[in-house]
Amino acid sequence: TGTEPTLTYTYDPARSALTEDTGVNVTVKIGDQDITEAVVFEHEKCSFSNCKYTDDCGYQFYVHIKVFDLTIEKTGKNIDLNQTFVFKVQNNETNQTMEVVITGEGKKTIKNLPMGNYTITEDTNWSWKYTPVDKDGVAEPSQNITATDATTVTFENKNNGTNWLTSLAKALNVWKDNGQTVERYPKN
Repeated sequence: TGTEPTLTYTYDPARSALTEDTGVNVTVKIGDQDITEAVVFEHEKCSFSNCKYTDDCGYQFYVHIKVFDLTIEKTGKNIDLNQTFVFKVQNNETNQTMEVVITGEGKKTIKNLPMGNYTITEDTNWSWKYTPVDKDGVAEPSQNITATDATTVTFENKNNGTNWLTSLAKALNVWKDNGQTVERYPKN
């Protein structure tokens, strides 16, 4: 015709539906005429492990969702087995957050987080009896990561030895006996 035609592309499923690795079918049209059969799609070798795309799989291309697994690990000396530690995981690009709870020394893994930059922060007010251990002279209640693969962040704490009850929680019984003031602590 001497004029380059305008091609329109329709994808099935649509981009908004992609939440996992998915094969995508493409419909190509010039105006209302479907020319999909006349279009040849070229493919580069895929670098994703376990890619399901093959030349005869029935899809024009395959979308891989880039995700990673984040493991948060709690370590330290004299950590109570029943102590709860709370961590906030924030995606620095979207500001979306989630909380992770670890009881005692241990670890939790968040599966399939979108790739990106994250800040992981320990809520030190929640586990006030423990403080972060200094690393290179700096206490680390927060860690920043840029994730491209499975990642583990470790938070190490020390037990301050603080008791739940202070001296203010002791009861003092005071009364008079024959005109004398008598003071007794509960266990006496």
